[in-house]
Amino acid sequence: MVLRFMTYSHFFPAIFKASSIVRLGLILFLLALGIVLWPKSQKAHLFTPIGDSEVEAATTDPRGQDVDPFQAVTLDQKQLRNEKLPEPQASYSDSDTILDGQSRDLLSLVVDGTLRFSKREMPAYWDLFRRSANVSYQTLNEKANAKARFNDFYSHPARCRGELFSLPIVVRRVIRYPVEAEHTIQADAVYEIWGSTEQSQTWLYVFLTDKLPDGYNEETLVRTKADFAGYFLKLLAYHPGSAAPNAKPLLAPLLIGKLNAVHMSSVET
Repeated sequence: MVLRFMTYSHFFPAIFKASSIVRLGLILFLLALGIVLWPKSQKAHLFTPIGDSEVEAATTDPRGQDVDPFQAVTLDQKQLRNEKLPEPQASYSDSDTILDGQSRDLLSLVVDGTLRFSKREMPAYWDLFRRSANVSYQTLNEKANAKARFNDFYSHPARCRGELFSLPIVVRRVIRYPVEAEHTIQADAVYEIWGSTEQSQTWLYVFLTDKLPDGYNEETLVRTKADFAGYFLKLLAYHPGSAAPNAKPLLAPLLIGKLNAVHMSSVET
């Protein structure tokens, strides 16, 4: 018996002579073989939807230590000092509304589009919080940009970071977080306010402040109109309640400042 081995010169002509089913089967086999042999790193990139990998990477601290955005108020400042991060100033006066070089250095560590604050961002967070806690709403509002639109924050976050803005808002949700005594700020709580403007409509903002208007609490402030003036910090990623399990996060501009007295209540939403 003579064994005949098919060489490349015989192989490819044989493919074209074979039936369409055989050709299709061979193509699928080669495709499956290529996927199995594809480098793991390249394979992961190949099957990752555009944008999701960037969002996932941005939500993780380089050391793999994630911090919940508003639970982060309990961070130990000693840990931050051990990492040799610049520290926020201890206190500010009512006239300290313009950020100095040190505050700008702190803001350079802030990353947009994350679901959580990293430890490296917390000094900038507390720096802006201390500033706004010691400044009246009137002072912030006088020096704020009142013409900003949602797209200004969304498209140019780096340009807006650390700048003062004032916005008329409709309050959608209010959450209160206690402040640990170690943070040495003149406030016993951080209020997280989710809301929108007439211009942004269903696109939400996040506002952080040290106190609510007189006569209002977390429940009675919802569905009211108020004015907010404060510093833009970052674009915070979030998942709305109606989001699908693997949906890409939405982005909300996050500002830290003061909420003025409510000027309309029981707004239809």
